[in-house]
Amino acid sequence: MDILQPALANIPATERFAIRSHPCVKLDDNQCQRIEQTIRILNSRTQLLRQTDNPQSTRLLRLLAKSLQQAFCYEVLEAYFNCVPLKELPQNRQEKIFNRFLMSVFNHCVNERSVTFYANEQHLSPNYLSSVVKAQSERTAIQWIETFTILKAQHYLGSTKLSVKEIAYELNFPDQSVFGRYFKKHLGISPSAYRNNIEK
Repeated sequence: MDILQPALANIPATERFAIRSHPCVKLDDNQCQRIEQTIRILNSRTQLLRQTDNPQSTRLLRLLAKSLQQAFCYEVLEAYFNCVPLKELPQNRQEKIFNRFLMSVFNHCVNERSVTFYANEQHLSPNYLSSVVKAQSERTAIQWIETFTILKAQHYLGSTKLSVKEIAYELNFPDQSVFGRYFKKHLGISPSAYRNNIEK
C-alpha cells in the first residue's frame, strides 16, 4: 500500500472508489503492450537487485524498483480511466454503506478516528456500521480507520521533509510521543526508524 498510495493520491477520491463498482475494463493492444513493457522492466531490475551485493547498487536499485512499481500503478490507472467500464456491479445496501464508510474515512481520518463519527454520518448505530464493515471486508471499522491513518503517516514520512513532530501535528495527534506510540503499535518500528529505512 505504501507503493500504491502515492499513485492513488493523484486520483480524486470519488473516482478512486468508483473503481469498486466498475472493476473491469477492456484494454486495447497499445495499453496492454505498455503495461506488459513496464512489468518486464520492473522484473529485470528486481532480478538485478537480487543478484547484486554492492551496497550502493542495492540502494539505487531499491529506489528504482519502487519508482517502477509506482510507474506500473500509473500505467494501470491511466489505462483504466481511458476505457469505458464493461459493466457496473450491482451494490446492495450494505455494500453502499461500506463504500461510503471507506470514502469518508479516507477524507476524515486525520481529524476523526471514532467509529461513532462515521456511523452518525450515515445515521446508523456504531454497532451496526461495525457489523456491516466486518461482513464486507473481514476487518473491523477501527482497523480501517487505523490503516488509512498509518498510510497517511507513511506518505508524510516517505514523501515530505516534515519532522516527526510536524507530522504528528498534521495528523492531529496530541504530541509527537503519542504519534510515535501509535505508529510503532501498528508497524513495529518508530516513525524515525521507518523514515531511515526508506532512505537507506
